[in-house]
Amino acid sequence: MAHFNSGETPYILLDSCRPSVLTSTPTNIFFPHGTVAVHLRPGSSQVHEICGSNSERQDTIITPTSTLPHVEGFNGYYCARFDYTSSTTSHGTTQNSTTHPLSEWGEGALLAGYAVFEPWTVVDVRVGTPFMSINQARANIDAEIPDGTSLEQTVQATKDAWTEGKTIYTGRKVEAVVDWCEAPG
Repeated sequence: MAHFNSGETPYILLDSCRPSVLTSTPTNIFFPHGTVAVHLRPGSSQVHEICGSNSERQDTIITPTSTLPHVEGFNGYYCARFDYTSSTTSHGTTQNSTTHPLSEWGEGALLAGYAVFEPWTVVDVRVGTPFMSINQARANIDAEIPDGTSLEQTVQATKDAWTEGKTIYTGRKVEAVVDWCEAPG
């Protein structure tokens, strides 16, 4: 959960693509190509989703030449769905450090989408991330974190699935699961 001080404007910014270092040499920077779309609720100025894709593949430098034609179109996709009760005050995209207020689409390098909210707005964000399409990202949200699912329910379901998978893999029950969403006491 993000906290903004009094007088600050609360916002959510989602990078679709950013500079990527491809080797152990920090100056070997690659700028992946991406897309971003800001989707409004029908008949409203409220941001419902920010979805996008990018071509970044950290395994580019180790991909065998023989497989390059099969992986060149490979992309990662995401869709972030927002639930909140107040209204958004603005939205847009950014590219190459330039802000495009009220823009709902962008394509290229150094790209992000954003939504600005009224002060004290609580925003639930659910994210789907497949390697197939934005529609698959939406389907993943619907299947894994359907409308009305609280953060606490998501945390518990994730712990349960992780524990079950670990039990299947190791053949014995896992006694402790790290509480990664709870602050240390």
